[in-house]
Amino acid sequence: MQKKSLLALMLAAMLLLSGCSLIQKDPVIDAATPIVEVLGQTVTKSEVQSQIGSYLTSLQNYYASNYGYTPDITSSETVSAAQDAVINEIVEGIVTDAKAKELGVDTLTEEEQANVDSQWDSYYNLIKSYVFADTELEGEELDKAISDSVYSYFGVRKEDLTKQAIETKLKNKVIEAVNPPTDSEIEAEFNKRVEEAKVNYTSNPSAYGSAVNKGDTVYYRPAGYRMVKQILTKFTDDDQSVLDTLNGKVSDLNTEISSLTSSLSDVENLDDLLSHVTVVVNGLDNLVVRPVAETVASATDLAAAAAETVAETAENAAEAVTETAENAAEAVTDTAAETVAAAAEQAKSVVNELTAETSDDLAADLEEGLKTNVVALARAQALKAQYETAVTNATEEAYQHIDATADDILAQLASGADWDALMAEKGQDPGMQSGSTAENGYAVCENFSDFDTNFTSAAMGLQNVGDVSDKTRGSYGYYIVKYISDVAEGAVDLDSVKDLISGDLLKTAQDNYFTEQVAQWVKDAAAKINKNALKD
Repeated sequence: MQKKSLLALMLAAMLLLSGCSLIQKDPVIDAATPIVEVLGQTVTKSEVQSQIGSYLTSLQNYYASNYGYTPDITSSETVSAAQDAVINEIVEGIVTDAKAKELGVDTLTEEEQANVDSQWDSYYNLIKSYVFADTELEGEELDKAISDSVYSYFGVRKEDLTKQAIETKLKNKVIEAVNPPTDSEIEAEFNKRVEEAKVNYTSNPSAYGSAVNKGDTVYYRPAGYRMVKQILTKFTDDDQSVLDTLNGKVSDLNTEISSLTSSLSDVENLDDLLSHVTVVVNGLDNLVVRPVAETVASATDLAAAAAETVAETAENAAEAVTETAENAAEAVTDTAAETVAAAAEQAKSVVNELTAETSDDLAADLEEGLKTNVVALARAQALKAQYETAVTNATEEAYQHIDATADDILAQLASGADWDALMAEKGQDPGMQSGSTAENGYAVCENFSDFDTNFTSAAMGLQNVGDVSDKTRGSYGYYIVKYISDVAEGAVDLDSVKDLISGDLLKTAQDNYFTEQVAQWVKDAAAKINKNALKD
């Protein structure tokens, strides 16, 4: 008997040491294991695990859609963090629900519920349109699939939106106890922001102009800034299309050249090898379609020439007029038709592809792959040079097409035309058509990095407030710039930002107070947490 008893004890010890692997858990009982017990409510293992699974899926989708990578949601660290987050959310939810009921803010008005419904519909319809556009699901099955996807992508269900709305009511009720900031607190925050701005703008002067031009609030104005306005005369759409296409070709070739040069980085005599490659480039076709108006003008010139002939000899003049008129009419008709056809073709492909033929006398024993890359590099460099020349020529022609418009604007300004009225009528810069920049102008300084260098040079080259620049060539056409005012160095007036600072300080105080209150409610509730039960 003693031996049997000893054997039984040894077996029991082995079972304990082996983690009782021979004991099978009842899945129903295991699923009902309490994980959270607070304020008389119990949340079971199955409920918590379900929320953890949804939380991890939502986390995975968030990183995939916003950052382009999929995190490992099976790692012990990630799972543990998810468990903590879900448990804390469950406890806070139960505690705040109880507090909302206690304070009488646990239901929504019809208007508040309508806002929740509208918010949910926006999520629901977005997912339905983009994720389930071609689905064969219907009815309740489709509704559930869409609702589940809303949670996966946005981390909310409809009941969550309702809870958030009630929590907002609870927060608004609780933060009534928070007093607005005092004048001394506002002034202290203002001085802090001024000093931070001063340090920022000293190390990065362009930051001030960027902030002002975006309409952001500023607290300090560095030295050297002025306000300017401009009337922009843009290139015609056809010319801009040509330039965009050509510059795109140059950009592509730069990428190709960089890649090929990198592949040949170990070649010491690359320049010598390139000199043994001969590239024959087939030239660009005429890239710019001449406007019909120019052909009509040419025909008019022919008619004028005919009129001069009339003065010399009546008979010859009559013949000349008849012949010239016929030729002019034919020229106008034929060229107009050609121009329309060419314009249609240009809309499909603005630039005909350049081709390059190459011949070479590279060393016969040169490795074939290396030889291929050397020839390709020489070809790319030759094509780039041709396209850059085409860019230069197309740019010159683009300016010619808008010369008259820019000159007319300058002439009207010289005759006393109102700047703002003319800017509104003729200007093509959206920033000068509405908003604070249209009213006050752009903030610029020397070497301002946000704008085209030519624009900044024209703006800073003006000597006196009220001066207007000549037409200045820029990236998009001609700039005509007016010097509006100087920007006084120093802090802005406190009164101009007092309400904003007061609102910021009050909101921060309210957020902090509510967070502290919730933490205290949770502490007082003394929730019982059994996280260990989630391990298996």
